[in-house]
Amino acid sequence: MKAPYSFNDAQLVLPDAPLWIDRSRQLIEVETSNGTKLTLIIARAPADRTPLGDFLEMGLAEHKRSLRGFNLLSVTERRYPQLLGVELRFQFLDKNLGPVFHHEFHCVIGPDRVGFHIVSAVADAEECDAWSQAMLESVSLRDA
Repeated sequence: MKAPYSFNDAQLVLPDAPLWIDRSRQLIEVETSNGTKLTLIIARAPADRTPLGDFLEMGLAEHKRSLRGFNLLSVTERRYPQLLGVELRFQFLDKNLGPVFHHEFHCVIGPDRVGFHIVSAVADAEECDAWSQAMLESVSLRDA
């Protein structure tokens, strides 16, 4: 079953806020029809002057330093119908969860750097990849 999800559900007014920064995160837990458990995290931050590739290299360096058993599987520039960015696939050992797989897509949307982080068990990596790609194919940007 397909379920649409909007991560801008409402509009509100920030009174007296001439400067504000969106560093919001959405965390969505998904269980597919065959029982595979996935976590989707959508993370935003201002797109600063650091090129996306440099930003991702810094993140990968930190992962290599801090994640046990970190294994980078691929880094690919990728275009989806409404998104252009960099797709990362990696795995590592989490002390509580065991072997974890990440499929990430990072892009710039307007003034923001947006990361779509899809997480599963390593055993479910193939399904996680397929689900991630289908989800990213479905992204429909709002008109500015």
